Amino acid sequence: MTVWNNRGFTLLETLLTLFVVVMLVGLPSFIGSQVLEKMESILFLEDFQSHLLAIQNYALLMNEKTEMKIQKSGEV
Repeated sequence: MTVWNNRGFTLLETLLTLFVVVMLVGLPSFIGSQVLEKMESILFLEDFQSHLLAIQNYALLMNEKTEMKIQKSGEV
């Protein structure tokens, strides 16, 4: 017959579990923020290139002079 130890977890087991949980929760958020910044800059440049190409196409098709105004973020 097996006798179970009902005293609970040791401090080392508790700290190890806490460390694993913190790493599983904290590491993806840290890496995710770096990836998010890089993706934002890539998407901005792709969007800018798309708008520039659209303006150039319009200018060529309509035989008109066009201009592109760049404003601060959040302004229309």
